[in-house]
Amino acid sequence: MATPNGLNPDFYDVNVTNSLKVNGTTVIDSNGALVQTSQSFGDAVTDTNVFKSRISTGTVAGTAIDATSAYLYGEGLEWRWKVSNWTGVGSSFKSMYVRAETGVDSSGKDMFGMELYGVTNNYTVGNLKGLLSYAYIKGTSAKTVGTAYGIHGELTFDASSATNTITTELSAGLLKITGGVVDDATKIHGLIIRAGDMDGNSPTYGNGILIEDDSAMSGTIKYTTGINLSAHCSTAIKYGTSGGEQVMVLADKFISSYLTNSTTDGGTSFEPFLIDTTLTGAGQVGGRGKFIMRANAALGGWSNALKAEVVYGATGKTTGLGSAMVAEMTLSAGTVDGNYAPLELELNIPSGASTGTDTAMMYLSAQGADVGTFDTNGYLLKLAGLTAGSGKLLQTGNTLGTPAATMKVKIGSTTYYLPVYATEITTL
Repeated sequence: MATPNGLNPDFYDVNVTNSLKVNGTTVIDSNGALVQTSQSFGDAVTDTNVFKSRISTGTVAGTAIDATSAYLYGEGLEWRWKVSNWTGVGSSFKSMYVRAETGVDSSGKDMFGMELYGVTNNYTVGNLKGLLSYAYIKGTSAKTVGTAYGIHGELTFDASSATNTITTELSAGLLKITGGVVDDATKIHGLIIRAGDMDGNSPTYGNGILIEDDSAMSGTIKYTTGINLSAHCSTAIKYGTSGGEQVMVLADKFISSYLTNSTTDGGTSFEPFLIDTTLTGAGQVGGRGKFIMRANAALGGWSNALKAEVVYGATGKTTGLGSAMVAEMTLSAGTVDGNYAPLELELNIPSGASTGTDTAMMYLSAQGADVGTFDTNGYLLKLAGLTAGSGKLLQTGNTLGTPAATMKVKIGSTTYYLPVYATEITTL
């Protein structure tokens, strides 16, 4: 190419009034020109433009383009691709590939693939998003989709590598809130999962949160804790509210857990469910787990707020003591006053209440095809750990004391009266 006025071809200005066409590779270095009008780089989809320098909106770091009323677009950068033929593309296509890689050991340094900000700087804004990401299944015709993720975050390693040292923590995703002064902090949420159906249907989706082992990997993993709530919560898990209850059908479950255990430890109990509460405030009451079942209709053959059930299989048994429910209390030197009992049964009868057909403080029942075996070998009550003696809980003898009262009981459909004595039994 000829040089005007004998200038060095590496250092001169080219002023173009209409258009400029350059064949081959074009390099625009730090002495390039300021473009004032719309420009197109490349003429075909196979053209390549290589930028070997910083690309920014200004020559000074942090310089922003001011979108005034003269700017007629809703995007600062619009980047669209459409794949019409996969022959040359291959098995996957990315409209943008960004990679930042360290080429030297850099302990204490931070490496980011990309950093995005949505900023309001001392101005009111309707909605603010740092990133809006879609997996868009577009069109009204029927189509088949393998997987679709609005956001896919992945933490990965090279297989068979040497042992890597983790100084703090690793995760496929981190959602962090750096709080500030707001009028209502309860409107700040760590994560919101909001779903709806735009066609007005009421489908049943899969999992709100799914935590699983990746079956495509050769190994299997186990989490120390599936969900760890280490921050203080006024309510750790909430499903519905008083007066705003969730409507459930027969098959619905609030919590569903199916577990199996194959350990053989004869000294340590397997406890798949544990709630450990410590009360340290003087005068506090309660401390219990509470189950309330409210009946606002005529229910069927049975109703319970809590049920405990043990099922022994054909070869199942307990070599010691098996029970469907155990209530255990440990007293101490501090229990110098008050009343204590491992089991408390309360029957509340408010004004105007009815006692139905039969109402009792306790209902004991035995049933099954072979209930006669219990009739022969069973007991109504078994007491253990007691020593008989005068004035003690248990006393033996052959002479009854002075009758003082009776307690009404029903066995089957017959009413009986158990005598209660004013004095203990003695031996003559």
